[in-house]
Amino acid sequence: MKRAATKNEECKFVNLLLGGDREPDDNCCYTQGVKCDKDNHIQEIDLSDKKLSKEIPEFGNMPYLERLNLGGNNLTGKIPSDIKNLSKLIFLYLNNNELEGEIPSSLFELPELIEVWLNANNFEGNIPSTVSKATKLMKLKLSYNNLSGVIPTSGLESLSMLNIITLDNNSDLVGRVPTSARYTECNFENTSLCYETKDKINNSKCKFPKQHDCTTCVKNASKVDGICQCKENFIGAGYDVCYPESNEKENECEFINKLLKRNATNNCCKESGVTCSFGHIKKIALNNYGIKATMPDSFGSMPYIEQLLLNNNEIKGIVPDVSGLKSLSQINLSTNKLNGLLPTESFEKLTGLENISLHSNSELYGRVPNTAVYKTLNLCSFVKTNLCYTKSETDKQCDYPEEKSCTECVENAEVVEDICKCNNNGIGPGYIQCFSANTSSDTECSFVNKLLNKDESNDCCSEDGIECYYDHIISIDLKSKNLSGQFPTSIGSIPYLTTLDLSLNQLTGSIPKDINELTSLTALKLNNNQLSGDFPSDLKKLTNLTELILHNNTFSGEISFIEGLVNLEELHIGGNEFKGNIPTSIGTLTKLKLLNLSENKFNGKIPTDELAKLTNLEYIYLDKNADLSGKIPDTTKLQLLKGCSFVNTKLCNLKDSSNEICTYPENQICNSCKENATVVGDVCECNENYSGLGYINCEKVETVGDNELNTDTNSGFEGFSSMNVKSLFRLTYLTIIVIILGML
Repeated sequence: MKRAATKNEECKFVNLLLGGDREPDDNCCYTQGVKCDKDNHIQEIDLSDKKLSKEIPEFGNMPYLERLNLGGNNLTGKIPSDIKNLSKLIFLYLNNNELEGEIPSSLFELPELIEVWLNANNFEGNIPSTVSKATKLMKLKLSYNNLSGVIPTSGLESLSMLNIITLDNNSDLVGRVPTSARYTECNFENTSLCYETKDKINNSKCKFPKQHDCTTCVKNASKVDGICQCKENFIGAGYDVCYPESNEKENECEFINKLLKRNATNNCCKESGVTCSFGHIKKIALNNYGIKATMPDSFGSMPYIEQLLLNNNEIKGIVPDVSGLKSLSQINLSTNKLNGLLPTESFEKLTGLENISLHSNSELYGRVPNTAVYKTLNLCSFVKTNLCYTKSETDKQCDYPEEKSCTECVENAEVVEDICKCNNNGIGPGYIQCFSANTSSDTECSFVNKLLNKDESNDCCSEDGIECYYDHIISIDLKSKNLSGQFPTSIGSIPYLTTLDLSLNQLTGSIPKDINELTSLTALKLNNNQLSGDFPSDLKKLTNLTELILHNNTFSGEISFIEGLVNLEELHIGGNEFKGNIPTSIGTLTKLKLLNLSENKFNGKIPTDELAKLTNLEYIYLDKNADLSGKIPDTTKLQLLKGCSFVNTKLCNLKDSSNEICTYPENQICNSCKENATVVGDVCECNENYSGLGYINCEKVETVGDNELNTDTNSGFEGFSSMNVKSLFRLTYLTIIVIILGML
């Protein structure tokens, strides 16, 4: 019996590849994935999908290796030149790695090769002409690389056993598509290869690129060997486009590298989502890429870009001049945070635009481009922006925002070049609002920085949930941020704030009175905190407020603050300790859709007639206010009503005005009188000398006689008349005065 070897020089490649505590010449024949013959000669290596992340080492001495499978790893570097020594190699699988460099010409000189899979790497350069020497080759997969140049069509067609060939997604490959009736699978998509219609018909199992006639030459090209090729000093496909040879590639990458925060020398053509042709950017598709960055101040030089897709990111800043993107046919910057003045005139210079999408950039303003200049416009969208236009300028292919005239100026603005622009001391869209340029977010950030426990100098506009417009805070959305501690004692000056949402936190303390200075506020949401104290009584300046959401705190006091909030649509203050009567001013809040006053300490009669004026109500909740009384409004006349509750109160309803979607107190019918009560109008009221609610209970009022304080003769106070009591009070009062004077 032959003794197993402990050393094996052929194992150097495997041991270096696997690493660990292996010595280069340790015997690897018992390693999983390695197959040796009886003489310990390596025949097969299958280390695919092993998460190997290193540069591929030299192959060394493996003269009997027939099968090498390293696919599905993260191997880097070039294919070692000593691959030429693997003379018995039949199957080579290096697919799905990060290998680079040129494919060695010696690879295809290996006489036994049947299958070569090099797809999904970063190989570049030409397909070696030596491929014609691999006469036994049956499968060749080179797709998804960076291969370029003229393919060796004749050499590929000479391989009589080749039945599978994939060259797809090598955009810079040029030349004629190889054809053969033997092909059972072939793919040439996303290349620059040319072919004739008959080639496509005769190779029905193949996938072809965009059709180009090999013999119809473009500018700066001429026929060479029957195929159009670019002339000297030009690169490209002579039947498609010939680019001047230059060093412009680095300049073209400037925009992408700034946007993605890459090194200035980074080759952006290798970035996912960037498509280049012969070193020139043709397409940028970084939509839904999670980009959080400021738009670079220039698109730089990208003269051949056709598609610019940056939608659905968080890119902020101003849209640069686009006039230099002369080949652009599609631009999509929608659903970002772009702001400022749109460079409309530069858009109008790109007459070849077919698709313009700028929608969902709420702070973008300026004039909508004149679509009449575009030759083949198919689609455009400007909704959810502040762009202006007139109806006479609209195009049926486009979606527009709410109409805003470009020349109807607001205060501190005037028409300049056919559009309202703010005067020197203002910034913003002059046809909507001019913001002060004299203050910045530094002072406005004080309130936010206190909430977030950040340094006073912190630029809060960069914080999640804070939205600023020209250095002014317009929205604070910090719900569910685990904020705790005292509510700041002052909100300070945030003149353009429209939304303040601090709900679902653990904030304590009371609300400062200067909240009334937030005159632009439309939504105030402080629910689900631990806030307390009387809510500021004067909110008359908050005339734009549509949502006031305060539920689930411990606010107290009366709710006189609702007076004047005539645009309010949602008032939800349930789950607090508000008290007193519901004010009659509630009847002026005619836009209310939601009214929730439940779980408080309100008392007295409700203003029934005033509540009945709220005809837009969809929800009304007065439940769990034990001392509320009076007649419930006729809910059957509230045609938009979807839900309501009045339980756990002393309210009453009329049977014929009950609504099946509402819950009412039991046995509290307004005109169903208890003993000692009479119907007055349509509500039971207690008779004279009785107190209470006539539809619940009436109790006799006990009165004290004029001639005696107490009729119990055994009480020890017999004979105490009202006159005697008055005399006693006078005497006590005089005695106190004498004592005080004596002390002085």
